[in-house]
Amino acid sequence: MDPTMMKTIVRFGLPNQVARLLLLLSCLAVSEGRAASAPALLPEGSAPEAILSEARLSLAKARKTHSDPRAAVGWYLRAADTASRAATESSSNQASEARLIYNSASEEVTVLLWSNNELWNKAETIAFDKGLYQLRFAAGSRKDGTWDPTYFDLFRTQQQVHEKISRQTVPIDAWGGILVGVRKPPDPRRYFLPHVGVACPVTAILDFRPSGAPATRTREVTILLYDPTRRSTVRFAGVQRPLAADFAAPLAYYPEPGLRLGLIAMMRPQNYEQRAGLYMLEPYDPDRIPVIFVHGLISVPQMWVPTIAAVESDPVLHGRYQFWAFAYPTGDPVLISALKLRESLEQVYKLYPKTKDMVLISHSMGGLLAQMQAVTTGMFSGIMCSGVTRITFTLRFRRTI
Repeated sequence: MDPTMMKTIVRFGLPNQVARLLLLLSCLAVSEGRAASAPALLPEGSAPEAILSEARLSLAKARKTHSDPRAAVGWYLRAADTASRAATESSSNQASEARLIYNSASEEVTVLLWSNNELWNKAETIAFDKGLYQLRFAAGSRKDGTWDPTYFDLFRTQQQVHEKISRQTVPIDAWGGILVGVRKPPDPRRYFLPHVGVACPVTAILDFRPSGAPATRTREVTILLYDPTRRSTVRFAGVQRPLAADFAAPLAYYPEPGLRLGLIAMMRPQNYEQRAGLYMLEPYDPDRIPVIFVHGLISVPQMWVPTIAAVESDPVLHGRYQFWAFAYPTGDPVLISALKLRESLEQVYKLYPKTKDMVLISHSMGGLLAQMQAVTTGMFSGIMCSGVTRITFTLRFRRTI
């Protein structure tokens, strides 16, 4: 501030409080002018707290500008970029907050991009303050453990799916935006998929790299949609980091009918017939061992959700199995339900001939159904024989039973 200005203030006898106020306002005006001309990303050597503060502000601005998707994407990318940098330069507490900002930005920007057809799975140049992000999507790769962006028909966040079912397992606190990707083919039951589609765990990673022309202040960013059942770590920003995951979230996407439906299926089985059958709870994979769950009396397939989530969350077991469930009205005779299960298994091998040997896990009445898939009885050898190529069961005989 000009010293003569202060002298003038004192000369006119203004109170000290007013003088201090004017001094403060002039300082703020200078600071504001400097901030407006500052580059988008803080220069190297900036204090970690300043970098983290910028990440916080960028995330807040992104959430307020959804009416302008391109502007919001720019702020989200800036938040994740800055948070990634802050995590490597901050203390443990600050690094933890930086990781949370990065994860939130990765999750929210993926959903925002998906909700705009003109932005999803396209190479775009996104502007931010005095710079550009060159955005692209990585293609799916079984080797790298990534989903293809075209595979999914919709995405759901953790919060959206866990509103229906409480979280069964604690998500892995690591890096990446946790999402549920859903694929809904035209005729899902033809492929043994649920009517609402098949849900998959997805972890979104934003990988930032400087462009070949640093003078342009351009940053390259790649969106990768990882399958956390295929890998547990990922390298980005020059560091190998653990991959975040929530294996209960895809299971929570499926409708939760409650025990009331199980009771109705026992008392009025004819009302449940359309729901009966084998359901694949994740995309078919010929390299994984099928585990088929069969529920018991007055129950529904959702009873197995905690078990499946626990196995998927186990670092040794996850990724080795694919989980299916058999739904049936427990009010039907056991032989009828066992026959339906046998027919479903036969159809699976016709549709997916490379399927590995299956594991059947059952409870209560379901144990009888599972046993009848593995034994041959003389009494019903004409109905349920081991190794038959085609099983016929007339409605007339069914009524007799």
